[in-house]
Amino acid sequence: RRLIKLGAAGCLLMLIAVDGFWLISFLGLLPDDIPQVSKISALAFIPLILTLPALRRLSSANFLPRLALINSGVLLAVALMLTPLPGRAFNVFAHQNSSQAYLELAEHLQPEDRVVVIWAYRTSLPFYTQRIYRPFQDRNELLYGMRLEPERPTEMTHPEEIRQLVAATEGRVFAVIEPKYYPEKWEELGIPYRHTGLIGDSKTIFLELLK
Repeated sequence: RRLIKLGAAGCLLMLIAVDGFWLISFLGLLPDDIPQVSKISALAFIPLILTLPALRRLSSANFLPRLALINSGVLLAVALMLTPLPGRAFNVFAHQNSSQAYLELAEHLQPEDRVVVIWAYRTSLPFYTQRIYRPFQDRNELLYGMRLEPERPTEMTHPEEIRQLVAATEGRVFAVIEPKYYPEKWEELGIPYRHTGLIGDSKTIFLELLK
C-alpha cells in the first residue's frame, strides 16, 4: 500500500509540475530561462483532462490500471510540450534545442555548401541538415567515428584551417556560433564573414564565411 500511495503521490506531483511549467511559460514569468508559448499550447493538457476522472477511484481494487492511465496522460502531455514538431508557439522548452533554427538553415543549404560549428557541440545539427559539420576547437564524441575514416576531414583547431576550407569549397560555408562568443571572441579569429539573415535563436547565430 505504501508503494501504491507513493506512485499516486508521484502522479499528483507530476501533474502540478506540468501545470506549473506551462503557467510560467504562458505568463512569461521567466523569459530568460523559459520562452513564452501561445494559447494553442493548452492542447497539451487534453491527455491530462481525459485521465483525471481516474483519480477519483485510485483507492478501489482496480487502482493499478487507473494509476497507469494517469501516468500515461502525464507522460503524453510532457511529450507534447517537449517535441519540436509543433514549433516554438507550442514547445515550452524550445530554447533547449535549436531544431527550428537548424531546419531553417537546412532549407538554404545547397549540396556544395559546408557547415562549421564554432566552440560548441551540436548533436542534432547533422540530423536536421543531413550533413556532417566540421567542429572548430571542440572535442566531442563524434570525433572518434570521424577519425576511423581518414579520407573524411575531422576537427579544426586553427583559424587557418577554416580559411583553407572556405577557399576549397565551391559553395558557401556557414558558421554556427553561440551569441556569447559573438562578436568579441569571434572577431579575434580574423575570418571574413557576413550575416546570413537566417533567424537563429537564443543559442545560435548563423554566419556566412567569405574568401
